[in-house]
Amino acid sequence: MLLASADGAVPPLELFHAHFDAERFDVACFAGHAIALPPAIARAVPKRQAEFFFGRWCARAALARHGHAGVVGVGAAREPLWPHGLIGSISHSHGMAAAVALPRIGMRGVGIDIETIAQGRALRALRQVVLSTREQAWLDALDCPLAPDIVLTLVFSAKESFYKAVFETVRRFLGFDAVEVVGIDCDTRRLWFDVSQALPAPFVTGCRFAVGYALLGQGRVLTDFRW
Repeated sequence: MLLASADGAVPPLELFHAHFDAERFDVACFAGHAIALPPAIARAVPKRQAEFFFGRWCARAALARHGHAGVVGVGAAREPLWPHGLIGSISHSHGMAAAVALPRIGMRGVGIDIETIAQGRALRALRQVVLSTREQAWLDALDCPLAPDIVLTLVFSAKESFYKAVFETVRRFLGFDAVEVVGIDCDTRRLWFDVSQALPAPFVTGCRFAVGYALLGQGRVLTDFRW
């Protein structure tokens, strides 16, 4: 699958993805496909095991696309560790996993995030946790072809993509108030954000950036940020 970039000057992402049934997952798949099973995942519930396995399975396919037969490790903060010369990102949500890999040349980070469109109580919780008062006012006043539940899920997903892409530089987990949504362009499928906290350059306070998005169908969205 190709995901269009938020910047026309940057080629689309080649997205490697898989659909799976977590309830039918067999942990023996790790050994059968030569994918390392970390101790923490071995102790996890089958759903988490399936998500980890298929995320790494997609990541291996993404690496192979670049002629790399290596594996994606696990860092001290449980972040993916990509082989030398490559950057990448992994995501999963409700039976779908996906991964991308890019040459590090000219790129410092990439983040993707898949989310299932929130509904009901989950949607209300997302609004309270993810949005500032100013962002809530922005969403309430928004005139957009997309339904509010889709826009809110996209904002959440876009923040996750940004945080994944900058983690290697920031080296800490960011709260949802680190950036604020300020706009959406449904024609180019971009969300615009301002940095609201002091982060390492170039993401200084007030810096504006765009995150691309795609509507995947089956109630899912995907966002993409790279820099």
